[in-house]
Amino acid sequence: KDLATVASSWCASNGVLMGARDLVSFVPIGNLILEPAPFSLYPTDFPKDAFDQAYQMGKPFNHIVHMGAQSDWLMDEAIGTASQGDPDFTGKLVDLAKDVIDKGRTQKVVLGILRSD
Repeated sequence: KDLATVASSWCASNGVLMGARDLVSFVPIGNLILEPAPFSLYPTDFPKDAFDQAYQMGKPFNHIVHMGAQSDWLMDEAIGTASQGDPDFTGKLVDLAKDVIDKGRTQKVVLGILRSD
C-alpha cells in the first residue's frame, strides 16, 4: 500500500473525518458521507505571519474558554445538552461540575488544560 492510502485508512479508523466534498472518494457511515480530513504527509511551508497571528490569539481564546467554563448557564444549556449524547464520559464530567457548583466553589485557583483541535 502507498503511504497516502495507509494514512487515509488511519484517519478513517481514528475519527479524523469530515463531510465529503464530493461523492467520488467517500467513506459511508450510516447516512453520513465522510472523507479523511486534509493532512500532509511531508513538512509543508506555513506562512510566519499566519503562525504569529494564531499564536497571538492563544491567550484571548483561552480566556474566552475559561470564562465559558465558569458559566453555570453554559454548563447547563450547551454542555449539558451535549452530554446527553455521551453520558459515559461528558455526562459524568457535567455531573461532577454540577456537584461542585451545587456545593459551592471553594478553591480560588483554577487550572485549565485546554485543547482546541
